[in-house]
Amino acid sequence: MIHKFDVSVTSTVYTYLKLTGTSLYDYNRNPEAGIAAYSEGRKLARETFGDKVRLGGPGTPSISYGFNHAMGVELVFPEDDGEVSFVCPHWDFDEAMSRLDTEFDLSRTGEFPFYLEYLRKLEKAFPNEKIKMSMVAEGPVTDAWIVRGEDFFFDLYDDPDRVKEYLLALPEAIFRYDMALSRLCRPDGPVEQVNCRSTVCDDIAGLVSPELWPEFVIPALKKYFGDSERKQAHVEGMSASHLPYLEEVGVTGYDPSVSPQLTPALISANCSIPFGWRLNTMQFHSLDDDGIRNFVFEAAADGATGCFSYTDSTYCTPESVRKIDIFLKAGKTVKNMFEKGATRQDIAALRNS
Repeated sequence: MIHKFDVSVTSTVYTYLKLTGTSLYDYNRNPEAGIAAYSEGRKLARETFGDKVRLGGPGTPSISYGFNHAMGVELVFPEDDGEVSFVCPHWDFDEAMSRLDTEFDLSRTGEFPFYLEYLRKLEKAFPNEKIKMSMVAEGPVTDAWIVRGEDFFFDLYDDPDRVKEYLLALPEAIFRYDMALSRLCRPDGPVEQVNCRSTVCDDIAGLVSPELWPEFVIPALKKYFGDSERKQAHVEGMSASHLPYLEEVGVTGYDPSVSPQLTPALISANCSIPFGWRLNTMQFHSLDDDGIRNFVFEAAADGATGCFSYTDSTYCTPESVRKIDIFLKAGKTVKNMFEKGATRQDIAALRNS
């Protein structure tokens, strides 16, 4: 059996902002700052990292709460360079359900006209690149938490029927939002679903007890994915007890991202879904050279189909560039060995060698 293994490091806009001296707030609220970040920032990133690192392409600022904003949730743009956030409306279920019936006229709603203009300016600045409108939707459990706040976790016990009703109603509203966003961005082109149905990002699902997944989470995710052949799930913070339920949902690819309770060995022991293993920023800076290599070797030996990392504002140093090279070389070693027929046990022997 030939195992597949990929390794990559992708440069993000946070690196471009650091290299160009642009604040996150300015990038979020000023299209000219975005243009400068992607034009000059990518050049500087290429000079910093060489051709080893993939350069993320241009797009409007990433806002994870576009769907919720379309229903009336207020966005917050911190001036101290914090991520775009939101004000929880604490709607009761009657109000939340009624908002799902929203007829999405995004051309007149909240921040959408501003980010449509932002998109058009990026398209003009980068005419040969596909520009993404990054006003996305989260998965159903996270969307429910956004509008209910911490009360959501009490609702699971105090009002379970309304929770289930709301979670099952969310996917259809998300799909309608996706189509409305596509029409806004490409009025003369084919309507494309931007977020669904093949990929879900639902981190709050990882905070729901595994014992409650069959009743609440699994039905919602099944409805979300529908009959899509590709079902990719990004859920952080899960435990080993959650993992078998991903198979019940029919997930075909799993991104645990930052999940302190999991290891590649635990994932492989509890489900058979292909997964990539992320080297996050904290690990990247805390591990020494051997630690970086062993991170890759252990992940491959224990079942991961690849390792990946993303640069941010803290990666723009000679030390970080050196560590990136070590990470990528270790991944290439694994890939080459697998292509020649090596087993996972053979990879395990590389640890600390």
